[in-house]
Amino acid sequence: SNKMADAQTLFNVIQSKRPFLMQDPNGVIGLNIFYMTINKPDAAIDVVQKYLKLFPKNVTQDLFAIYLRSLIKRGKLDLAKQFYQALLKAPDKNHYT
Repeated sequence: SNKMADAQTLFNVIQSKRPFLMQDPNGVIGLNIFYMTINKPDAAIDVVQKYLKLFPKNVTQDLFAIYLRSLIKRGKLDLAKQFYQALLKAPDKNHYT
């Protein structure tokens, strides 16, 4: 089926660009959304956690919000609560919060 082949092609392209995407919070958000869309919440959470370890100072509300969504969907509520508290304290809200 063409859909399956297209999905595999897209997956391969994303995987080949993953090192580049992992350098930027928006790239990580894109990876997270992609993995959540293909029902891989653990991979979605993993990309954000790796980014947070590599670049703890270069984070955005958008990144925290998308991470929070993934954690909640996966049932990791204790960890989600920490990020929710951080977002509540943020002075400016954005389209994810």
